[in-house]
Amino acid sequence: MTRRTVVSGGVVVDGTGAVRRQADLLLVDDRIDAVVGPGELAGADARHVDASGLVVAPGFIDVHSHADGSFLLDGDASKILQGVTSEIVGNCGASLAPLGAATSHPTADRLVADGTRPTWQSVADLVEAGQDRHVTHVGTLVGHGTLRELVGGHASQAIDDHQRTAMRLALAAALESGAFGLSSGLVYAPGVFAPESELESLVEVLGAEHVYATHLRNESDQLMESIEEALRTTATTDAHVQISHLKATGRRNHGSTATALRRLDRARADGRTIGQDVYPYTAASTALTACLPPWALAGGTMALLARLADAGMVARLRAEVQSAPPHPWENPVASAHG
Repeated sequence: MTRRTVVSGGVVVDGTGAVRRQADLLLVDDRIDAVVGPGELAGADARHVDASGLVVAPGFIDVHSHADGSFLLDGDASKILQGVTSEIVGNCGASLAPLGAATSHPTADRLVADGTRPTWQSVADLVEAGQDRHVTHVGTLVGHGTLRELVGGHASQAIDDHQRTAMRLALAAALESGAFGLSSGLVYAPGVFAPESELESLVEVLGAEHVYATHLRNESDQLMESIEEALRTTATTDAHVQISHLKATGRRNHGSTATALRRLDRARADGRTIGQDVYPYTAASTALTACLPPWALAGGTMALLARLADAGMVARLRAEVQSAPPHPWENPVASAHG
């Protein structure tokens, strides 16, 4: 049976850049059949929805979502109630797939809801696990950190050629299964340990239809250096490059985003396909481990806990976190205080 719905009285913002206008809509099943002037559908044989005082717009696309675990929950409506109908997960180097046969997957485990244990390994398995559960349209990137954890855990040393090849093959298989591209989170372990050459070798796997989204290595005192790293890493790819949540943290760096935007504009003028996303807040959230220098994260959670049980190590950590800028690593605690 055909379902007909009239949405009337609202202000239509259609996403094309056209001027907002009063208009009524006729929906037939799940398609927009007509957009007409106010009142023209008043007598239509349909269910009528009064949108007076509201904006009627296409669904929003959240290109930087961390709701990875939510789409595994039946009918989670937290995003749809905010107007988001499509979202990209797997950002900042962390994705729910691909996983190995190990029972512990630190990166994936922190993305899923409490009590949910991964029952999948490949991206194809993940898509099947979420089939018909989620309310929004969901696409996933493959996290560089997830790939590195797959072949080398949280070791701080460079991975070898065999491991690098394994990462490339796992990425290629994920892309074949429908992943949208690759992401990196270069302030988080294990991504913080990755040299540019490792990232370049993975970006080479991407095609023009894919995305490389990067959480820069430093969004504070070394913002411009980190942007240059992203440009170098992707110099030979045809993939779309996305700078995630572009910002400059710490009051001492306020205003430097203008310089960053000019640099990205120059890259686009040179023919690079590159974009950036932002959020409209003066606050941010991150993992507590991101507040520690990289050396403290080497070896994973148990190694970190051992360091935190050592009074000498704790004194060293406190001194580094509280030291005056600039810092050789992104220091969110220092940035929060200026």
